Amino acid sequence: MNKREIKRKYNTKSNITSFKKGHKPVGRSLKGYKHSKEMKNKVRKSLLGRTGSNARNWKGGKTDLTRCIHSLDKYKEWRLKIFTRDNWTCQNCRLVGVYLEPHHIKSLKIIIKENNLVNSNDAIKCKELWDTDNGITLCKECHKLTENYAGKSHKK
Repeated sequence: MNKREIKRKYNTKSNITSFKKGHKPVGRSLKGYKHSKEMKNKVRKSLLGRTGSNARNWKGGKTDLTRCIHSLDKYKEWRLKIFTRDNWTCQNCRLVGVYLEPHHIKSLKIIIKENNLVNSNDAIKCKELWDTDNGITLCKECHKLTENYAGKSHKK
C-alpha cells in the first residue's frame, strides 16, 4: 500500500467538505417550498396600496427627460450615426473593439435647459439635440474622464 491508501484507510476524520445528513445547501433551502394561503394573504396586505402614487419612490409620474430621450428611436439613430462616422473607434484613445458610448460635447442637460424641453415630443423636434457635430465616440473609460459625464458638472 502507498501512503495515500494508508492515510485514506486509517483517517478517522470525516471529510470537511462533506455535508451532514439532512443538511440543506444554501440557495436551495426553499426549493419546492409552497407558501400557505395565510402567508400569501399577509404579503398581499403588506404590499397593498404601495403602488402608483402611494409608492415610496413616486415622483409625480415623471420619468427623467434624459432617460426618456435615451429610450427614443431617434436617439438610437443619432448614436449609430456617431459610431459609424467615427468608424467605431474611441476618438480619445483610438481603441477599437471595446464598449463604446456616444458623448454629447455640449451637455444633454444644458440643451434641455436652453431649449426649454419638457417632454419627449419637444425633444424629437429639437434640432440641436440630434446634431451629429455635437457627438463624439468614446470608450467607457475615456467617457468617465469627461467634464460632464453622468451630469457631473451639474451636481453642484
